[in-house]
Amino acid sequence: MTYVIVGGGIAGVTAAQKLRTLDSAAPVILVEAEPIPYYLRPGLIEVLAGQKGLEGITPYPREWFETRGIDYRLGEAAVGLDLARREVVLASGRRLPFTRLLLATGAEPLRPPIPGVDLPGVFTLRTAADVERIRT
Repeated sequence: MTYVIVGGGIAGVTAAQKLRTLDSAAPVILVEAEPIPYYLRPGLIEVLAGQKGLEGITPYPREWFETRGIDYRLGEAAVGLDLARREVVLASGRRLPFTRLLLATGAEPLRPPIPGVDLPGVFTLRTAADVERIRT
C-alpha cells in the first residue's frame, strides 16, 4: 500500500499524521507545491507585520516529517493524474505511483470581478510568497 497526498496544508498534514499512526510501514508521500513546510496561514498577518518569522507559525518543521517516515516533497507541484496507471504526475515530469490518493489542495483566494482589482498595490494574502509580494 502506498499513500500519496497532494496538498501540504492542514488537511494533508493531518491525513499524513493519521495514516502514519494507522499504518507504520506503508509509504506515505506528501506532495506540496510550496517550497517551505506547512505553516499556519492565519499567522501570515503576524509575519507581514513583523511580529513573527515564518518559523514562528510553522508547527511542524521538516524534521517532524522525517522522524515519522513521511516522505515530504516540498516544491513539487502535482499537475496531473494518470488514473489508468494510478500515478500522480509532477511538474518535473516525475510520476508517483499510488495505491490510495488523497487530494487535499485547499483553496485559492477569489478575486471578485470589480474594477481596480488588478491594479498595482491590490493583493491577496494566502501564502508566504504573498507576504513577500506585499512587502516589495
